[in-house]
Amino acid sequence: MGKRFVSERYRPELGEKRMVSSSTAPLAGSCLTATAAIGRVGRVHQSPADLDTAPGIGFFPLAHAEATQEHCRVPSTQSSPKDQLEHFLDKYEAVIAARARACIAGLRRRLPTATEVVYDNYNALVIGFGPSERASEAIFSIAVYPRWVTLFFLQGANLPDPEGLLRGHGAKVRHIVLNDAKELKTPPVEALISAGLAAAKKALDPKAKRSLVIKSVSLKQRPRRPTR
Repeated sequence: MGKRFVSERYRPELGEKRMVSSSTAPLAGSCLTATAAIGRVGRVHQSPADLDTAPGIGFFPLAHAEATQEHCRVPSTQSSPKDQLEHFLDKYEAVIAARARACIAGLRRRLPTATEVVYDNYNALVIGFGPSERASEAIFSIAVYPRWVTLFFLQGANLPDPEGLLRGHGAKVRHIVLNDAKELKTPPVEALISAGLAAAKKALDPKAKRSLVIKSVSLKQRPRRPTR
C-alpha cells in the first residue's frame, strides 16, 4: 500500500480546510500542495462570526478533501493574470465584487512591492500578499466570499491588538471582516497592517516590482453568489 499524505487542518484564510489524507503524493502545483499554506477544505462559513470557530484562518481556499490535480486546472495562458482575476471577481454580486476590488486596490497601495498570488478555490477567491510566490511566506490575504470580504493576517496570532479587532483562535492566523475598503485606512487597521509587516518572517523587498500570479483554479466551486 502506498504512503499516505496528510494536509493541515482547515484555514479560511485560504477559503477552507481540514485534515486530508491521500494515498498518492501531492504533485507540485496541485491543489493539495497549496492546501498547507492556503486553505480550508470542508465546511462553508455561514456567517463572518463562523470564522472564529476555525482552527486556522487566513489565506487560500482549497477544493475537496481528496484534492489532487484532477480537481484543479492550470490557469489560462491566453488571458493575462489581471484579466483572469477580473473574471473571477465578476462571478460575485456587484456589491461584493466592488468591495473586493476596492479592498485589493487599497492593500496594493499599502504594499506596492508585494507578490500577489491568486487561488480561485472551492469556497472562496483568495489573493495572498507576500514577498514571493511561496504561500508559506504570505503575510496577508484577502478572501472573497458570497456575502463578505475578509482580510487575513497570516502570521497574526501574536500581533498587538489594543482595539480587539482580530478574530480567530488558531496558532498563526487572525482576520477581520471588511465591510468597507475605507476600513483599511483607519488607524487601528493600519496599525495592525504595520505590525504584521514588522513581524513577518520574510519582509517585502522595497525594491521589488509588484507581480500578480494565478496559481490555481478549482474545477468545482461553490456558487459565488448567495443562494436564496
